Amino acid sequence: MNDLIIYRDFIANSYSDELKLIISLVSGIDYKIEWNNINWDKFIKLSLKHRLYPFYKYSDISIPESVINELRLKHQQNTMRILPMVSELIRINKVFQEYDIEVIWMKGPVLSQKLYNNVNTRIYNDLDVLIDIENFQKVQEIMLCLGYELTNLPSELNFFQKKILFHFRNQIDFFNKNNNTTVEIHWRLTNPKGLYDISFQNLLSSAENEIIAGEKIPTLGKENYLLYLMTHCALHQWVLLSWLKDIDSFIMKYPINFEILFNEARKWRLEKIVYQSLVLSNIIFNTRLPEKHEIIKDSLYKKFINTSLKNITSDKIFQSGSDISKFRHVFDLMKLSKSLSYKLNALFKIFINTDDWKNIRLPLLLFPIYFIIRPFTWFAKTYLNKK
Repeated sequence: MNDLIIYRDFIANSYSDELKLIISLVSGIDYKIEWNNINWDKFIKLSLKHRLYPFYKYSDISIPESVINELRLKHQQNTMRILPMVSELIRINKVFQEYDIEVIWMKGPVLSQKLYNNVNTRIYNDLDVLIDIENFQKVQEIMLCLGYELTNLPSELNFFQKKILFHFRNQIDFFNKNNNTTVEIHWRLTNPKGLYDISFQNLLSSAENEIIAGEKIPTLGKENYLLYLMTHCALHQWVLLSWLKDIDSFIMKYPINFEILFNEARKWRLEKIVYQSLVLSNIIFNTRLPEKHEIIKDSLYKKFINTSLKNITSDKIFQSGSDISKFRHVFDLMKLSKSLSYKLNALFKIFINTDDWKNIRLPLLLFPIYFIIRPFTWFAKTYLNKK
């Protein structure tokens, strides 16, 4: 456990007092905090970013009443915002059932219900549902009939371009301006392709139901769900503490069969991600680790954990922003798995750009030229257009 002590020392010495206070309020780990140095505006900003304020335990902590009231108001506002979203989930799920379309709902209110026994503890902004790719056309027609619009599938694309896009993406977004709800339709758990590519039918065979407002809502089975959450955290470089809190809550609430979890991780070459997630969750939230584990003896894993602890201090929620940061993020993604096919799919994310497809019209036989010209169009957009 010496390594865990070293990591906590890193937090104690490197994290801001505001971030250490957030961790202490949720985990109960007592970090030395210079109360006179705390910037309460920064504390509120970090609380909103990491989405942990619903879990704060305020007793015996010298936080100004005005700060507590502001965060409680934010939580109340969030509850009012998500209740219509929950109603929309139930409405959409009923329509899918009427048309015999099997789906699996993920994250959002379903995960909040699963982990915290209500739909409003977690902070979320949209609805996520996994489908069989074979049903996408039917699902699209249903969503359009329900008042939704496609937001990230350009209508100008031809059949072949859409097929390429569907290979390298894992979701299409729909937005309903009447109720301000975004629904992400997924046909694969992860993007890039090749990381955790378990089939929809396999996921469906172990799916479970959550009861929300008296309705059965299908969601992922426990081990699949936990592995998915860990993979999702890794893809976004562990920048949100609330994601680690979900992992902690999952392990605390359910009797996870770690043997099944590790076997599934080995099958998909996700051991590094599982080990990293468990150790990070233990460092931050004191999550129990498996009794028998070989988690922190490999120097490469330690390097990833150190990087992740630094990423938590980042101001970004998702590693996007400039095109340069997107390029760097792709190369970070490639480190998550030893699978060659996964690495190639991650690399090709750089070369898939629908703006090029719309602005430069090429016949089907010349489609590979898009990959050749992509570095030049990127350079022009990044540098020349800014001058």
